[in-house]
Amino acid sequence: MFGHNQNYAPIPEEEQNIHAENITSRSLNWWKKRKGLTTYSLSLGFSVALNVFLIGLLYILHRQTESRRTSSFPHLLYSPAQDAVHYELKTFESSFNYTSPYTGYPDSEINGRWKQLYRVGNSRISKSEAAQLPNKTIAATAGSDDYLVVISVFHDLHCLDRIRQSLWYFYDDQWNATYNPFTVERPETYKPRGLNGIIHLDHCINIIRQSIQCFSDVTPYVFQWSPTAQAVHAYANVIHTCRNFEAVREWALDRTFTGSWDGVDHRDEQGHCRSGDSVDCLVN
Repeated sequence: MFGHNQNYAPIPEEEQNIHAENITSRSLNWWKKRKGLTTYSLSLGFSVALNVFLIGLLYILHRQTESRRTSSFPHLLYSPAQDAVHYELKTFESSFNYTSPYTGYPDSEINGRWKQLYRVGNSRISKSEAAQLPNKTIAATAGSDDYLVVISVFHDLHCLDRIRQSLWYFYDDQWNATYNPFTVERPETYKPRGLNGIIHLDHCINIIRQSIQCFSDVTPYVFQWSPTAQAVHAYANVIHTCRNFEAVREWALDRTFTGSWDGVDHRDEQGHCRSGDSVDCLVN
């Protein structure tokens, strides 16, 4: 096959034209295919880029939504009772006619109901729990594994009960123009330094004020038509979102410290800040 010489013969002109047409046709087909592939590649690349952009945008929006959601409680501080907190919907009482078991003249029955709300004693927590507290607290006794706290809600209720009793003291039916709290010797508990005295009550009023402002309940009271009064009245017996008080009370009852504790000797304290410190102590 390679050993034989062959004479060269030019291709006839008609065949050359056919050959050129075939080359041109194949070139056009190749270019169309390549152009199609390029367009597809560009479309695919644009689609991928657009999807990446949209996914990124959705992620950013999701993070912003989560941030807004958590920013409602930006400075939640640790409490050993936090696991006992559950939320519920509760309609408030508005007992102008003393229909509540907690309103009315402070007789032994009503007083007993109030005391049952807050008579949980001091709560004992472990050293590891105490170490997480925003403010330091002390061991019950030297070397003890129990550390002492009082959960705020029970102190607030104790204070409110003292204010309640003190107000009713001045409305006692026994008083008259000549025989009244301002003309007779007051019981020790109503003297200035007594539990129902003005010094303690002033402290209680200020604590409750701060507690109310701290929680700042934003539930709206409403105005409705009263068919009985044939007038528009304001109503406070509306539905609120509340922490379940009984769950917190059960937690406190389970943690009641029943031993004796030392109120004199200095001993180990756990936590971060001293009482009265600025909030800066939590970040320094």
